[in-house]
Amino acid sequence: MRSEKEAKANLERAMKQEFACPDVCLVSNGTHAIEVLLTAMDLPRGATVLVPELSFLATATAVARCGLIPLYADVSREYLGLTLDSVKSATRQGVAAVIVVHLAGFVNRELQEIASHCRAMGVPLIEDCAQLHHGFYKGVRAGNVGTAATFSFQSSKLFNCGEGGAIVSADESLMTQCKALINWGWPGEGTAAQFDIPSSNYRLSYLQCERLAAELAQVGRKVAALRDFYGQIAASAAKLGKTYLRAQFAGDFIDSPFFFMVTECRPNHQLEPRGQYPMSGSSVVLAILRKWFPDLVPRYLQANAGRAANLNSIHVVENYGFLRISQFDGIEAVERELEQL
Repeated sequence: MRSEKEAKANLERAMKQEFACPDVCLVSNGTHAIEVLLTAMDLPRGATVLVPELSFLATATAVARCGLIPLYADVSREYLGLTLDSVKSATRQGVAAVIVVHLAGFVNRELQEIASHCRAMGVPLIEDCAQLHHGFYKGVRAGNVGTAATFSFQSSKLFNCGEGGAIVSADESLMTQCKALINWGWPGEGTAAQFDIPSSNYRLSYLQCERLAAELAQVGRKVAALRDFYGQIAASAAKLGKTYLRAQFAGDFIDSPFFFMVTECRPNHQLEPRGQYPMSGSSVVLAILRKWFPDLVPRYLQANAGRAANLNSIHVVENYGFLRISQFDGIEAVERELEQL
């Protein structure tokens, strides 16, 4: 039986190989991964962080929990992510960071263009890969185009350990800070503890490390199974006359679908928690700011006063069905749900 130190080292090696990243910081969950990364970036209190209007709610709540202001920008109807135009438009007023979300397992189709724009502005780009575990952008593993990326290994994900998360980046100083923040100020072996930073315990446990390493060892089988099941769902959707977003498994964009996205339908299956989307209308984000940073509430509301113009995001919420692939144990169950859309 491996020690906790050995289990962690084993998982880190496996993750560096699977995600093609130079360094990894293992974290308790995907939400904490975003919070820790933003904290490590040491953005000024009340700074604005651009996020997509449509994502899992944790993208915005993590920003708010760090004393930062989420600014929402519209997404594409075709791949559900930020577009270069929406980023350019939203960043005219100035932002401290940008978070791109590969929502539903679809790689952002303008990722490099957005990254170049962020570099020109001198602001970091974070890739939220919570729902994309095996995606590629023009041959580059998703998570390696921006400044840093975060992952979630919650039980519904392709690779999972019940709960868990990770931060990846090629920025050594940023990663050292992340590792210190999750471990009471101590980045690891051969380093000095930093007791002047707001650290805590966000570590991944021994059992989670072992479980996740076992998951990564089955990457070929798991990816093949996902793509096969996706193909079955797509065939059933076509048979039932449903339109849907088509995931790609070859070429410039290689997706790793988390949701099967039915378009122009009765959206019986929606993003959870329901009633919180588009995110600019979220009561949870507002409650966090009111509780912990009440002085930022007026600025938050003012910054997002024009978010009703995010028409694509509103359209997706009102007209798309989100079928989480991992919740189904067979094609018959999927077809029953498709018939209701």
